[in-house]
Amino acid sequence: MVFDFDGTLVESLRTVVRCLNVVLEEIGHSEVTIEDVRMHVGVIPIDMIFREILCVPNVESHVSRYVSLFRSTFRDDLHLETGVPELLKRLSSRNFLLGIASLKSSLEVREILEHFGLGSYFRVIAGRDNFGAKSSTVLRRVALCLGVEVSDCLFVGDRGADITLGRSAGMLTAGATWGYSFPGELQAVAPDMLVNYPLELMQPLNSNRPI
Repeated sequence: MVFDFDGTLVESLRTVVRCLNVVLEEIGHSEVTIEDVRMHVGVIPIDMIFREILCVPNVESHVSRYVSLFRSTFRDDLHLETGVPELLKRLSSRNFLLGIASLKSSLEVREILEHFGLGSYFRVIAGRDNFGAKSSTVLRRVALCLGVEVSDCLFVGDRGADITLGRSAGMLTAGATWGYSFPGELQAVAPDMLVNYPLELMQPLNSNRPI
């Protein structure tokens, strides 16, 4: 099973917006709101948010400042999505191989997972630094690193773009309705299953369907 990260495993939106606004204030740019950023988090990388959404110059230095701030302060307000620890515990007890595909760096993801004591659950963490931007090719590489067939993987994500990527990679897909999607977004891309809370992902596994 392969997971998207932001909005699927962790609630990071407030942290992202807070860190963005610190950087924007430092450069004299107007602040952004959660609704300004919500549709982009986990869909496009942070450098594109600065460059194409906020139209900020000197993107590299601002991204560096943002990442440093995020890594040093995420413990203040980032938290796990409700039910995620129990889901990972149950999947691990049944020896499922787990991976993550994120637009964050693998270092950022690992730091967050270790903070919550979840690092040992994941065999593969694909970030922009070690696998490149999240794509169907990256998902296929994650399956390869897990040692499983792509068709035996379930990709769990909270955005329509996640479902499209998972399907393009040849994986089964699950839409996590607790994340950052807008009304009707996940239904419009017709994932193989829609789940309203993390433990609902266990239901098809009880039928021994290969995922």
